[in-house]
Parts: sequence; structure tokens; C-alpha cells
Amino acid sequence: MKGKTYEILITGHQSNRKLVLQDVSGKNADTLDVNYGDLIIWTNTDPDITIIKIKENLLTRNHFKDKPTLQPTQKWKGKVDSYIDQKIHIIKYFIKWKDSEGKDDTYDPLIRINPNQVGD
Repeated sequence: MKGKTYEILITGHQSNRKLVLQDVSGKNADTLDVNYGDLIIWTNTDPDITIIKIKENLLTRNHFKDKPTLQPTQKWKGKVDSYIDQKIHIIKYFIKWKDSEGKDDTYDPLIRINPNQVGD
């Protein structure tokens, strides 16, 4: 079964260095709900920041079938893996970015996989 595609827009950053993430309808996307096999596209719309890396935190198991990678279109794309257990999984990941002054920072949003299932 083919998954859905979700786009996260990175529209800027706040004074506390938190990135502003929104879905295409303008809703907050700090925690994104997806299902197994879904594709996630991160699009940076702020010309004053550069996305350096999007990666799952090292302390969690790999939940991406295709790890987030930079595409020629300057978008990042990653595909959520499938699991037999069909339980809810939380992906803790980070976005490493640089502002127009060259300062590096990271932001730690979440992806919730299979959110409609009952937890343990």
C-alpha cells in the first residue's frame, strides 16, 4: 500500500532559536503524525537559514526506510519504515541549521508513527 506524502515547511526561527515548522495548511508541525510507509518532505522557505542535516537521534532505533537526504530541489526527503508490531512509535530527530550570521543550532521536533493505534 502506497503511503501519503507530508510536507513540513521550515518558515523561520524564533528569538529562542526554535525553528518554526508548519504543514501546508499552516498548522504547527513540531509533532507530525504519519503512518508506516509515508513520505516526509521538509522544505525550507526562509532564505536567512540553511538546513545542514536532518537526522534521527542516535539513541533511538532507525525508523526511516529512506533516511532524510537533501534533494537537488533544496528539499529534504525521508520515508518512514514499516514495522510488524503496528504500535505507536515516536521518532526523536533533529534539524541542524545555520543562520545568516553563520551560527549553527539544532532543533528537536518529533514524528509520531501510527498515532491511531492504542499504546502499550
